Amino acid sequence: MTAPTSTLQRWDTAEYGNIDSVEYRDDALQVIFEDGSRARIPVEDLSTERLRSADWTAVSPGPFWITVPTATGPIEISWVTLRLMTDPEFEAYWERRAHERARRIGSRVREMREARQLDVTDLVGPTGLSISSIKQIEAGEGPVGLQTLERLCIVLGGTLDDLSELPEAPS
Repeated sequence: MTAPTSTLQRWDTAEYGNIDSVEYRDDALQVIFEDGSRARIPVEDLSTERLRSADWTAVSPGPFWITVPTATGPIEISWVTLRLMTDPEFEAYWERRAHERARRIGSRVREMREARQLDVTDLVGPTGLSISSIKQIEAGEGPVGLQTLERLCIVLGGTLDDLSELPEAPS
């Protein structure tokens, strides 16, 4: 019997995320990654309140981020952000993983509730969530905020660790 093998995706390598160089030109950042791929990102797509005073001409690469000087100090932009903006296949993968994670967390919330023999309606008052919100969380439909998960865990007598995706270590 052979063990299952997993296919390594290009984003599973350090070279995919490692940034070799970045240059500001024509109102866009030209990013070259260690794997040889290039990305052009209009700076207006990166504009946030924190980057309002950005000096794009002085942007510099880090191993897995770019650093943008601003009037209030340097801001780092992760390779993940850059790749999500420029690689549709990576973005689709990231979305699938987020959906899978939401489903696993929702499933754990439901398991914790059922283990305590509680109904969805029993969680409404103590958590401040609606029945439909709790059902959506348990179904893994969309992202859930950390504070919401903390409230659910408190009511269910658990911790955020109980929602962890990590398997237990062998004893």
